[in-house]
Amino acid sequence: MKPLKYFFNPFCLLFLLLSWSASAQFKFSSALTTANVANIENSTSTCANQGANYVPITVSGIPAPTLSSNLNVAAIDLTFDAICGGLASENFRDFALWLKSPSGQCMQVYSGTGSNTSYDQVNSGRYVNITLRDASCLNLPNIQNNGSWKTATGVDGNYGASAPPTPFATTFDGSSSNGEWRLYYSETGITRAPCITKFDLTFAGTQVLQRLVDGETCATAIPWDGRPMCAQTTSKTGSSQMPGWVTGATPACSGTNFGSIGGQPCQWNAANDNDVWIQFNALAGGLMCLGISGLQQQLQSIVVTDANADGDNNPCTQEAKEIATCNDQNWSLVSCPSNAVYSGTQGTSFNQQHCFTAVAGKTYYLVVDGNAGQQSTFYVSGFVGPLPAILPLAPDPFISGVRKPEASDVALNGTLLKTNLDNKNYIQEISIFDALGRLHYVTKLNVTGTSQLDLSSHMKPGFNVVKVTVSGKTVSNYTFKVIR
Repeated sequence: MKPLKYFFNPFCLLFLLLSWSASAQFKFSSALTTANVANIENSTSTCANQGANYVPITVSGIPAPTLSSNLNVAAIDLTFDAICGGLASENFRDFALWLKSPSGQCMQVYSGTGSNTSYDQVNSGRYVNITLRDASCLNLPNIQNNGSWKTATGVDGNYGASAPPTPFATTFDGSSSNGEWRLYYSETGITRAPCITKFDLTFAGTQVLQRLVDGETCATAIPWDGRPMCAQTTSKTGSSQMPGWVTGATPACSGTNFGSIGGQPCQWNAANDNDVWIQFNALAGGLMCLGISGLQQQLQSIVVTDANADGDNNPCTQEAKEIATCNDQNWSLVSCPSNAVYSGTQGTSFNQQHCFTAVAGKTYYLVVDGNAGQQSTFYVSGFVGPLPAILPLAPDPFISGVRKPEASDVALNGTLLKTNLDNKNYIQEISIFDALGRLHYVTKLNVTGTSQLDLSSHMKPGFNVVKVTVSGKTVSNYTFKVIR
């Protein structure tokens, strides 16, 4: 075995081992550029007619050669623009998209159903961003309702997730993972189709947490770790701890006089109807964007954190609210919807994305209420930042009928990878991914016996997934989640 210094910088940072995990995700991007975009206008390629109108993505390095319910297509991210035609408006109704796997399985992923024919983008710097994911609580894309007038996923607004016409796994179970994937596009004779400027493909587990009956109160808030989740306001009731809800004043601190939060005004709600509580922690500091999608009715949403007014470090036990000033001093306002997500206090049935600067280790609450008691399911996900956007729940998809390393074989202690391998097994490769499955470090090596490898210089701030390939007669994989 070569000396460790040939492979790793001995400088060591202090990392906290979050958990062992048999999960990972892999994200791939197309090679589209501003000078090389996919013009949908007059295109004719479909699953049945696989012509020349498509965007390719080369997928490689996925250790599961065949897709299954454990590892499958989990998300398709698309960005559209009007730069192809430059007309006054673009038509999102009369075109469709299909996705084809390397082994030939093909399905329609966008049909234009419900979308409008006139979406103004000329010289606006605005784009339509769509992410397609599988979930029972998501809706089909509707550009008018679910399209974002923002330039990126990293700002407050109406960015969110939509569902494909049928689940991805229905088509792609059993298909090859690695190879060339193609996004075909076709339109029906119009002259106002947009162009595709960005196409990303993410592979992960497709399971979605079902927390429909949970989150009734602050004390029973749904603990959320960033994995996709379905929740709802249905059958929930109001809560006296709702941020900004102050009762007993004359005139009442409600409706248009809804109270301030920690002294900051935020007209996010007009009543106290059927709120649901979701609690989450930031794994690291930095920009965080999360949102709710798939709304069937108008909902209101806000992000807050405990102001600890009573000094007990328990956000669900609170001081009496300041009636005279209509102020709820128990919460600190993190993200008010203001006019970026919706205007007024009535909420919206559009997607709702909140973006803010997260503090590592801090606990936050996403509170969702139904406007005038309206009830709806909704999809919760992280889109940018310290919360992972997609992580599978299923057992390790990469270990099937092969020898799995024992804990005594490979262990991660801080940033030190310790091995205790016999001469029949050795570490073949170490890869490090970020929370979205993007590879940022890989090394091929041959390490056996007892050793200690320092990974600190290859970790990025925030969330890291370390995949270790142990090779003997067969190849196994072990995945670690690590945070600083």
